Amino acid sequence: MANLPNRRRCFPGGDTIVFALRTAGAASWQEASIVAQSLRTGERKILIERGQHPRYTATRHLIYLQRGTIFAVSFDATSATISAGSVPLIENVSAGSPEHFSVSNTGVLVYLPSYRTAESTLVWVTRDGKEEPLGFVARAYSQLKLSPDGRWMAYQSDETGEDNVFVRPFPNVDDGKWQVSDDGGTSPIWARDGSELFYAWREQAVMRVYVDTEPSFSASASETLFEGPYVFNVRAWDIAPEGERFIMVKRDTTVAGTAHVVLNWFQELKARVPPGN
Repeated sequence: MANLPNRRRCFPGGDTIVFALRTAGAASWQEASIVAQSLRTGERKILIERGQHPRYTATRHLIYLQRGTIFAVSFDATSATISAGSVPLIENVSAGSPEHFSVSNTGVLVYLPSYRTAESTLVWVTRDGKEEPLGFVARAYSQLKLSPDGRWMAYQSDETGEDNVFVRPFPNVDDGKWQVSDDGGTSPIWARDGSELFYAWREQAVMRVYVDTEPSFSASASETLFEGPYVFNVRAWDIAPEGERFIMVKRDTTVAGTAHVVLNWFQELKARVPPGN
């Protein structure tokens, strides 16, 4: 795959463009860098190692998205240089498109919240549509997988601040909880005999842990099985071993489609990231 630039933006003076660049070795746009390129010389330099959707504000800041959080850094548009470190400002922002957040020259910020902020929980659903809550705290759940013997449930949750893979007893989900990924993890699947659990790591690799369920659940340290630019599709439901009930993620849809508007945002921006510092 060739290097892919995204959404070039020309900054004051007209001599420099800034854009997100996904290199050939990056597994996804989450691994893109923000770069500046001179229109006169063609010289290109990396400003931010990981980021997307850069914007230049009237307060002389560069703002951008990184894994659903808006960051800001003081930026000199003339020399195309940043000063000090980036500061996280707003979390849970949709990263699906550059149009999902914008800021006016007068300091009005508008953004769409991430779908992950729509709280969800887990429920049983019978074949005729009757629900029975499992008692999980409302969070962003997905990727449910029941073990081959039906005694364990692996799932993906963001309760640590990023997606990781957890296992609980099933159906007595309150009898224990174990985190099996230690540096991010998604899309768990069980080996056919239940002795291994696999999951995806940052869309770059398949990881493996060995599982022992006697006398209680335990898992080995994770290890890389193989790497590659593979697709890990979301599946947010599974069927119970007896075939009569489905375990489903039920999302609170009341926040869907809501745009957040922050007035006078430049005051906070300049207070937390002083220009020129």
